[in-house]
Amino acid sequence: MPAEEEGMVTAIEGEYALVKVVRTSSCAHCPSAGSCHIESDRQIIVKARNSAGARVGQRVKLFIAPGSILAASFLLYVVPLFGLIAGAVAGKLFLAYVWPSLSSELLAAGAGLVTMAGTFAGLRFYDRHRRSKESFMPKIIQVLW
Repeated sequence: MPAEEEGMVTAIEGEYALVKVVRTSSCAHCPSAGSCHIESDRQIIVKARNSAGARVGQRVKLFIAPGSILAASFLLYVVPLFGLIAGAVAGKLFLAYVWPSLSSELLAAGAGLVTMAGTFAGLRFYDRHRRSKESFMPKIIQVLW
């Protein structure tokens, strides 16, 4: 199911528009979170491709591809979990031989947390690269009024 939101155009920046949108619970899982700027607890400013030719002050409908939402959810939840598990297994199997005087469970927990933190750092780097891709950016699909 496609994700659509409504908002008000507050500024135009070339082929992009800044749109004020009421923040919803789906914002936490949005792949375009890097395009948003929090203005208050309830409102955010979204940078969107202005494919409908909207002007400042107009109410518009934004579209975010459903595949983008699924991909972002996978990256945000599953990849760090795999990092945690892989690090814990590696810590239990390999680090216990390097430091036999330490508890293997402690080494597994530490290695898992370090690996999970590394996956978050890698995802942050990937997010900076991904922001430039049009497929993840919201698009204005309709001018409502």
